[in-house]
Amino acid sequence: MQIHAQQGKVNPDGQGEKVGPDAFSKAIYFDRVGPLIDFPALTPEELIAMEEKEKTKVRNKSLQFRSYPNAANALPKGPDAVWQKEAGQTRNVGNIIQNFSGQTTGSYPPDCNGSAGPNHFFQEVNVKYSIYDKTGNVVVPPTNLNTLFAGVPGGNTNEGDPILLYDDNADRWLAAEFSGVSGPDYMMIAISVTDDPTGDWYRWSWSMNGFPDYMKFGVWEDGYYMGTNTTSGSDIYVFEREEMLIGGTSPQMVKFDNPNRPLSGFHCVLPADCDGDYAPAGTPGIFLTINDDAWGGGGDALWLFELDVDWGTPSNSTFQRTQQIAVSPFDSNFGSTWDNIKQPGTGQELDAINQILMYRVQYRNFGTEKRIVCNHTVDVDGTDHAGIRWYELELNEDTWEIRQEGTYAPDEHSRWMGSIAMNGTKDIALGYSASSTTKYPSIYYCGQSSVENTAATGIMDIEEGVIKEGTVSQTGANRWGDYSNMSVDPADDKTFWFTTEYMISGSSKGSKIASLYFAELLGASFTAGSPTIFVGGTVDFTDLSTGNPTSWAWTFEGGDPATSNLQNPSVVYPVAGTYDVTLTVGDGTNTNTLVRPDYILVKEEILAIDPGAVTVGIEAGSTIAALLVNKFWNATEDCDWVTVSPTGGISGGNITISYDANTGVQRECVITFATATASVDFILTQTGVAEILSLDPMSATVDLAASSIDVALTSNTSWTLAETCDWLTVALESGEGNAVLTVTYDENTTFDDRECLIHVAASTISSDFTLLQTGIQASITTNTTSETVASDPASIDVEVTSNVEWSVDETCDWITVTPETGIGSTTVTFTYLENVSFSDQRSCQINFVGGGTSALIEIIQLAKVAELSLNTYQEEVTWQQGNVPVEVTSNLNWVVTTPCEWITVDPASGSQSGNFTISYVENPATTERNCTVFVSGIELIKELSITQAAHPDAIDELTANQISLFPNPATQSFTIQSERPIDQIQVVDIAGKLVVEFNQPEKKLAINTIDWEKGTYFVKITQKKTVITGTVMIR
Repeated sequence: MQIHAQQGKVNPDGQGEKVGPDAFSKAIYFDRVGPLIDFPALTPEELIAMEEKEKTKVRNKSLQFRSYPNAANALPKGPDAVWQKEAGQTRNVGNIIQNFSGQTTGSYPPDCNGSAGPNHFFQEVNVKYSIYDKTGNVVVPPTNLNTLFAGVPGGNTNEGDPILLYDDNADRWLAAEFSGVSGPDYMMIAISVTDDPTGDWYRWSWSMNGFPDYMKFGVWEDGYYMGTNTTSGSDIYVFEREEMLIGGTSPQMVKFDNPNRPLSGFHCVLPADCDGDYAPAGTPGIFLTINDDAWGGGGDALWLFELDVDWGTPSNSTFQRTQQIAVSPFDSNFGSTWDNIKQPGTGQELDAINQILMYRVQYRNFGTEKRIVCNHTVDVDGTDHAGIRWYELELNEDTWEIRQEGTYAPDEHSRWMGSIAMNGTKDIALGYSASSTTKYPSIYYCGQSSVENTAATGIMDIEEGVIKEGTVSQTGANRWGDYSNMSVDPADDKTFWFTTEYMISGSSKGSKIASLYFAELLGASFTAGSPTIFVGGTVDFTDLSTGNPTSWAWTFEGGDPATSNLQNPSVVYPVAGTYDVTLTVGDGTNTNTLVRPDYILVKEEILAIDPGAVTVGIEAGSTIAALLVNKFWNATEDCDWVTVSPTGGISGGNITISYDANTGVQRECVITFATATASVDFILTQTGVAEILSLDPMSATVDLAASSIDVALTSNTSWTLAETCDWLTVALESGEGNAVLTVTYDENTTFDDRECLIHVAASTISSDFTLLQTGIQASITTNTTSETVASDPASIDVEVTSNVEWSVDETCDWITVTPETGIGSTTVTFTYLENVSFSDQRSCQINFVGGGTSALIEIIQLAKVAELSLNTYQEEVTWQQGNVPVEVTSNLNWVVTTPCEWITVDPASGSQSGNFTISYVENPATTERNCTVFVSGIELIKELSITQAAHPDAIDELTANQISLFPNPATQSFTIQSERPIDQIQVVDIAGKLVVEFNQPEKKLAINTIDWEKGTYFVKITQKKTVITGTVMIR
């Protein structure tokens, strides 16, 4: 799809009219192919046949006839005004690094060009290409140029005018070829997918509105820019670089019909090609060309154009000639034909290609400096003696200016078809063809060192070098070569690579590829931070010298100091004037001097305001004051009710000071007019009403914590504030009108209340605010108020927390407190003695006292717990006499008792833990007997039951006397029954205490035992003065 826009009008004077696009469209074809190294190269036979065929072609026929309608009036009238008639003398030994043969060609012209990349040199000639490594080894042999575009619309014709560039910011290669000599018009562009040119490539084709003859490309951040020799239609183009780099299928193309083409007939306006850093973001693409006054249309000049592309809305894109930069007059008139440059031994002359700038126009961005270099062929003396006019342009704010220019023609030989480039150190290399009646067409180069460039002399000071000395003239054709290329190696931004053609035989051409390196020379260079200052100002000088100097000798006319040996000195200029600065640098062997005449301009500073003060009424209005100043100034005011116009500038004049109506008290505004080194004040006073000033609240009481409080200030005037203490701050120290005063106060870390007075005053009235802050409340706390402890001696810890110092007010003789004083967080240890009482617990109150407060802790110690235990509580023994040992565990004094006559104990008492022995006699009875032994201490009693077996041969007393006792053991009662009358029955307990007694009972008697203690009881029965005994067990 192609969209056409209305063509802009021609403005023949000054700047050209800004025009919109002639058309914009998208690529009609896209694909990806590769790797390129696998494409079929030309066989030797195909190569010979191609070169023979090319010899019959005449390219760019439109260049053939040239017209100079204003030649009679054209300048110069005489030799070239900037003619460098002697070759440079600066030696650069060994500056040719590589010099190897490129492709051969039979084309007239061969259009030899190419570029260096990180690892390769890619060369194109009509109509084939070849790739080399940087030492000259062939990586890709000669291959038909349209092999790269096979299958692409327009790729079937192989019509030539090849262009090859390395896009160093993207690390990609760009190759382009046109089509349209014998069919539809196309532009074919290929971009390598990586920095390796032997790999894959993206390819596109665009349908063109007119034949894109002699197209030339330039790399810019936002596009690939192209100029063509298309007189019948669009001749200015830009392609959508961002989309092409990512392999977009439909990148856009925007086209313009340049309304300001020079009147030379054949012409191509060249786009600037960026090496190194991009131009600043948003900088339009730049195009450049020459205009010769012999063509008409203006004086000898460089015409600069800008293309501002809008990829979002292409119709908004614009193209305009923005500058006509006058240059020293030049003569491009070599006649109306292609017969211009002489050769030895033949009448055949060669085309000087003298109507256009030579390829490339190179752009460099050095940060604070932006440069462009370019060249074209001129006649230096009106005898068709060709020399190379070259320019370096520099951007001064928004305007490009000639920094230096020169015409290189150091001897009688002609030099033409040059290509120029600047590297990252500001060396310039110029490669070209050279020929005359005594010199066969040869390949030469020269250069300008960075030292010479600093001085901007217009001299190529680096001596001329030979890449290929010619040995034969070209016969049978006058077309030599339409362009060549000098590129900068992206690997170091220092090495130059140049390729162009020479004659192998009268009808066969070869080419050379050479790399050049200019060693850095000792050269003085410097810059001043600000070369224009006012009296008393300081200039900071920065050394920019090259060649690794080791000494610096500065001379500062009018400066203080007048001399310096520092590398980067600072100098004060006390007197107005214009002064030279000289720097001589040395490296121990050589020296170099740079003089910058009238480099520093020191101006007297003027700054005054008249009148200096005005008083006005309460109504809104304005007043005028006259400002006298000679440097940049700006105005600031310390109020918001005044407006100043203008607020700044570079010169003085009437200043309008406007003010609002005043509904408050009289007020004042200071307007300060200031330069960088001085200032002057204008005071505007405006009358007003009576002052009002009040605070709400006027006092407040706050606690000890740090915080803030807001106080409302009501006023109609300016006021100031002062506080009388250092423990609070107020956010505002002054103001005008109503405000909220935020009073921020610190924590009160004392035990005393404190007070602060804040005083607010206007000119005739004042008000106070009083803040009372309470002090710390004394506090003593413990982590417990009561602790109960055992009777054993020990200690416990208590945490005491206080903000005052405390002491122990009272204690008890059985407790020790450590420490007895403290403050803050303290661990207090209570150490207590044993409570030896088995009956009484005891308590002690400890009081921590300080700062008018106290904390009480009660310690309760339990009574001693009685302990009494035996190792046995029941023993069964035989009827025979014996003993039982018993172990006592106790913390008491204890006694052992027994009610039984047949048992004895030894010992009968003890203290603490110990032993005693129970001894028993033989049991004569026929029944077993039982006795309880009692061990007692305080209220504790332990019982040990001894059961002794019956005598195997004895008769029970009760049974023997026909008395029965049952049941035995008993629980609630037992019965005694006798065959004979009973006189008395007595029952005693084990302690010998009489429990119950019966006199003259019945022969059968039931005895109730419900209330009896459990244990063994003794029964004694009396019958006719006979005592019969027995035992009964109560359970």
